[in-house]
Amino acid sequence: MAGRGAGAGRHRASAGRAGDAPAPTGVPVEREDGATKGLYRLVIDGAEAARIGLVNRTYESQEALLAGVMAIAADIAAKSPVAIRGTKEMIRYMRDHRVDDGLEYIATWNAAMLQSEDLRLAMTAHMTKQKPEFAD
Repeated sequence: MAGRGAGAGRHRASAGRAGDAPAPTGVPVEREDGATKGLYRLVIDGAEAARIGLVNRTYESQEALLAGVMAIAADIAAKSPVAIRGTKEMIRYMRDHRVDDGLEYIATWNAAMLQSEDLRLAMTAHMTKQKPEFAD
């Protein structure tokens, strides 16, 4: 979040400017049967969001926000494409399924990923204290 003084500003993503549809935002509430009940809007400033753990970090300005986002993007780009694709798939799956079904799906996916070439590359790089280079 960008803003004034200790991340206190209210900054919104500008979805829709490039022709994309804004995504619904809110806090999902799960019913007892595991289904998602709905989204509830929560309006708080950045400092409060960080204090209660809704965000990982806040930024003092838009420039700092952009620099932070670019650093995160570079970190993600250095990761295994298989791992990134799997993470995105798990997030999508969990959004529409019960928690127990999601955990079973993740366990199956993770078992399959043990066969990935990326895992071998990551393990070798770690043991030789080198940076892994993954194929796109």
